Amino acid sequence: AVIIGIVFYILINSRLSVKNILYFIPLTLITIFLSTNFLLSLERFNLLLQYLNINSRTLNLLLAGNASSDSGRGKLFEYSISGIINNPIIGTGMAGDREVLGAYTHNLFTELLLQYGLIVGSFFIFIIIYYLLKSFLYKNKNELYYVFFATFFSNGFMKLMFSSSYLMEPMFFVMLGLSFLVINKRRNLNLFYTTK
Repeated sequence: AVIIGIVFYILINSRLSVKNILYFIPLTLITIFLSTNFLLSLERFNLLLQYLNINSRTLNLLLAGNASSDSGRGKLFEYSISGIINNPIIGTGMAGDREVLGAYTHNLFTELLLQYGLIVGSFFIFIIIYYLLKSFLYKNKNELYYVFFATFFSNGFMKLMFSSSYLMEPMFFVMLGLSFLVINKRRNLNLFYTTK
């Protein structure tokens, strides 16, 4: 699906020419081959990764037919909700989820609510979502901005919805800093143009 999306993006955003069509045909054939031989392709890709000393837990689960396994995250979520209910006002404090659960929550929102309580945690969640949306909707003619934003969003935010902790992810803070910078830059430009 990703490869097909990239192929169509290239095709739509480029002029139809002989050169582009010559790029499009091999990409389409590769896509058809990979989709019809999906498991074989995954097995070979996994062998390549193992040869490079890279281990992919998700790929191993897919190949073993256990892709729906949550590795105990469902229980962590249940315990997190119990912790939020038990400490709704002040929470458990920064990194308190490790004390309550014996691990981090593997979800940014439950981590913030558990650590800081419903009021402060909800405020932090609102601020994060607000700045991310403003950054996402920022009109910028430079396509490189969107590449950077997508990179930091996927590594700094989406990862925290399923794994890790914001306390251990510097990309999360880089993403927030860039979001604040973009929003404040736009405000400063608006102030500059309205005062003259």
